[in-house]
Amino acid sequence: MIRKCCHCQITRPATHLIRLYADDSGALRPSSSRPKSGRSAWMCWSIDCAIGIQQKSKKTMSSLRQQVHTEFFFDAVQSWLWTESVSLLKKIHRSGLMSSQKQAVSGQTVQYWITWSGEFAKMQKIEYIDLIQEIGAGG
Repeated sequence: MIRKCCHCQITRPATHLIRLYADDSGALRPSSSRPKSGRSAWMCWSIDCAIGIQQKSKKTMSSLRQQVHTEFFFDAVQSWLWTESVSLLKKIHRSGLMSSQKQAVSGQTVQYWITWSGEFAKMQKIEYIDLIQEIGAGG
């Protein structure tokens, strides 16, 4: 299905946009699943659109046909993106396409190294990723 970003008005397939809904308190939230009831608005993956929606929510309110609170919208988007990213990394990790290794550094600092290998890469790539504790080290 084709949908339109409620800020920049770019038309894209729904799979390329983030679904937005108003929770019970009227706060605007991103969602990866269809809300149980009510209307949805859509946002593209642009930081400019997230900031624009927080600052000027008139188009979003029009899409949702209700008043929304956007004071904490940008924080909600960041939290949602973190959760979605960790979930995706967990799926990749469980599939065996990625492994992780915990390495202690001086003091309290811990680094997590993620290794991608397999058919998708011609050679093994090692990338440093900070704060990836949610996927667990080595398992």
